[in-house]
Amino acid sequence: MVHPQPLPVPAPPVRGGGRAGQVVLAVLGGLLVVVCGLVVTVVVLLSVGPEAFATALLVAALPVLPLVRVYAWLDRYEPEPRGMLLFAFGWGAAVATAFALLLSLPPTLAVQALGGDADVLGAVLVAPLVEEGIKGLGLVAVVLVGRRGLDGLVDGFVYAGLVGVGFAFTENILYLGEALLSGGSGGLVATFVVRGVVSPFAHPLFTAATGVGLVLASRRRGAARLLVALAGFAVAVLLHGLWNGMAVGGTAGFAGTYLTMWVPLFCAFVALALWARARQARTVRSGIALYARYGWFSPAEEQMLVSLPARRHAQRVARRSGSGPAMRRFQTAAIDLAHLRERVGAGTAPWDAAAREQDLLGRLTAARSALGAPPGLRERA
Repeated sequence: MVHPQPLPVPAPPVRGGGRAGQVVLAVLGGLLVVVCGLVVTVVVLLSVGPEAFATALLVAALPVLPLVRVYAWLDRYEPEPRGMLLFAFGWGAAVATAFALLLSLPPTLAVQALGGDADVLGAVLVAPLVEEGIKGLGLVAVVLVGRRGLDGLVDGFVYAGLVGVGFAFTENILYLGEALLSGGSGGLVATFVVRGVVSPFAHPLFTAATGVGLVLASRRRGAARLLVALAGFAVAVLLHGLWNGMAVGGTAGFAGTYLTMWVPLFCAFVALALWARARQARTVRSGIALYARYGWFSPAEEQMLVSLPARRHAQRVARRSGSGPAMRRFQTAAIDLAHLRERVGAGTAPWDAAAREQDLLGRLTAARSALGAPPGLRERA
């Protein structure tokens, strides 16, 4: 059996310890999220007290589930590992907020010492730089820990979105707790309307610019890669600064700018995400069809893999027979193969694309064997 025409990417010798290194990175990343989560919890508890904290926690959680479900729907054609999605949310909720609190203080104090308006400059300049920088590092951590990278724009939207949702969740606990203490239930409701109803998309939207920049940068070489990544980060900082500037400008200015600038921008963001999802679906169909032509998938398998309802049905059937994990592995390997082929065709494949393809084909064969399905492959000389 042979895969489609040999990949035009040399596969350097695989260095030992690669998998062990990924495990170490994953453990360290998880520990960082846990430690930072504990630190942030203590800080917020000391700031608002246990009763306000408990109430604010429950209210702040209300917009989280709908937002997470939106990103889960966006991610259906090439589902990312659940552990990595949880890591992205945890990075935003714990690591980014902890370091934002720590790193925002020195520049704010410097602004005060120079006689500047710390509230305005802190909101418009310091906070966007620090917060988007730490959230952007979370996307880099996803690439390092997950090793799969950001394969397309949908990945950039999904991971950036979950980092942003996590960050907004923790930030909202603090703001809602303070509003409850200072304004009672009325203050709590008013703050929730602004932060949980009117603007739950704000942080995911800012960080999405960094995510898109990293995806586009991964498809370039040399200095262009760094420039494109920095451009995405600069857009994230600019959007964040504009949003905070609008927020400190008063209610009238907020409402006018929100309707004339942010609603259209959000609609453009949604349109781009939907386009990227449709493009991802086409990538999956063409990639699976290519491997099917070379005998790696039977007609039934091809039909199952390119249809989301058929995939879900296959998962349900596999779960009933006790082979649910094998079906998930089979589908994941197939979808990853399709995306790898798309990058090969675009000339943006990673340096170890040939080795990755062989690994994925091996996983595919092993998963099919575990499913107990007939191979569905034709032998080729």
